[in-house]
Amino acid sequence: AMKMFWRMYDAGHSPPVKIYNTLLGGFVGLNNALEAFRIYSMMKHFKVTPNLITYILLVDVCGQKKLCLEISTFLMEMKYFGIAPTAALVAGLVRNAPRSDELMQIALRVTRENNISINDPNLLKVLSAYFIYKIERAKKNKDYV
Repeated sequence: AMKMFWRMYDAGHSPPVKIYNTLLGGFVGLNNALEAFRIYSMMKHFKVTPNLITYILLVDVCGQKKLCLEISTFLMEMKYFGIAPTAALVAGLVRNAPRSDELMQIALRVTRENNISINDPNLLKVLSAYFIYKIERAKKNKDYV
């Protein structure tokens, strides 16, 4: 995907959003927010409209790095482009929530504001894992009643 991207870029053409998302996905998998933001910046430069996948990936990499302000910015951009957050986006926030309680607060706010059902199987799975983690941590720290 990177070779195709640079060939198109060098020829003065903007790759389609799918190519950008493929690259973003790679950098998210590598936990590399800086490169993910660079790819997103190139999208904006070429006026390529991001889609839901773009934002799920960006929010995920921000969650990995506890970049809550950036998450809020991406959520505002989604609203601007008319892209509604989904259970998959919230699941990404919850998956990273053990890194920061603020991420869980954002996940709860997004769920409430967008009427996202917590009955989504993927969301239920990560919520269960999150609460098990919190309970085990509380037991370990004897921080429970």
